[in-house]
Amino acid sequence: MEKIKLNYVGDKPTISQHGIYFNSSKPDKYIYLQSLTHVARTLLAIKENQKSVDNFNPKHKFSDSQMLDTLYEIYPSFDSFFKEYVEEYARKLEHEVEEVHEIITLSDDERQILENNYQIMRDYRVQRAKNKLVYEAMIHGCVEFIMSKHILMLKSIFSREFFHVFQSIKNAIESMRSAPAVSLKFFDKPENNEMELELKIAFYN
Repeated sequence: MEKIKLNYVGDKPTISQHGIYFNSSKPDKYIYLQSLTHVARTLLAIKENQKSVDNFNPKHKFSDSQMLDTLYEIYPSFDSFFKEYVEEYARKLEHEVEEVHEIITLSDDERQILENNYQIMRDYRVQRAKNKLVYEAMIHGCVEFIMSKHILMLKSIFSREFFHVFQSIKNAIESMRSAPAVSLKFFDKPENNEMELELKIAFYN
């Protein structure tokens, strides 16, 4: 099986016969993996009966290999999930190129340009999909851990990255059947001019 590798690529591309454009509102999930790894590693290190997590150290930076090691700790069955997804995505990209020849509104030159643009961006898009897959798998692992250990609260200093991670965890929990109540709030910390994020999970008795 192909070995998973992490590598930042960039924003989501829009590809047409007119060129390649990048949507800055849809960044590469790679940029959130540092914060997510902090959450996952802290969850993995909690003590028995500990119900809240708030000792993140955002200044510490993990290497790509450390982030992948964390992924396998929090989601040991990742390999089978990865293989199925990547193969399906590769087939989707191949089908996309094949469909170019069926677009009757394009001239021959436009079809060639569009096909070339798809080929140019293939590796970029595959890597971006892998980064997203790692992110989603680690979120899944964190949620499974939170649910099994009945973690009641996650807290962090506010950042765009931690907010995105907390929101993803919240969304994943809320999508579950018989989900507990989940809330995500901001709090000012006037003593150091910072804001704090607080994710609360209310399990039913």
